[in-house]
Amino acid sequence: MIHTNKPLHLIGFGGAGANSIIAIQKMGLPAKYTCITQPERKDLAPEITCITFMPPGERRITKTGKEFFIPNRQAPLEVPKTIDDLFEPNAHYVIIAGLGGYTGTYLMKHFGSRLQDNQKSFTAICILPFSFERRASKAIINQIHQKYKAAENFHFIDLNTYQEKFGDKPITELFDQVNQDVYSLIKL
Repeated sequence: MIHTNKPLHLIGFGGAGANSIIAIQKMGLPAKYTCITQPERKDLAPEITCITFMPPGERRITKTGKEFFIPNRQAPLEVPKTIDDLFEPNAHYVIIAGLGGYTGTYLMKHFGSRLQDNQKSFTAICILPFSFERRASKAIINQIHQKYKAAENFHFIDLNTYQEKFGDKPITELFDQVNQDVYSLIKL
């Protein structure tokens, strides 16, 4: 899939993107690695840069004292300069975004058009959520999928097909297979 003499920069949007970045970095692919996620990941190798992205929203506390965050999906997306600046060097960007949560979905929506409009060298791998997952972003996910499904540099991995193919396999094994397939897409 990726035939370029430019240096590779793999960027994971959201939790699923970060998980794939961690797995691919362990597989030894020579590249620069960045994760953009919230909360900050403490399990990253030193070679992986982490940018904590805090979407608009509010923190709440449960009755048991546990803190959680509710993103405001109606508020305009504000992308920090540190994230915008990632796309300035002359590299081939491989974006891995989990579509389902706020960060992966909304950053992919923002950067998909922007990278195309600026004629950046990039490949986007979007991981579509299981049908049983949160669907607060369903309309945005469908919009991204419809807009880019025919685009040559966009690839979609549907987790439902993995569930159908592998059945009751433990979720960790299923995601190991997803990450192996993402790696294979990059290495073709």
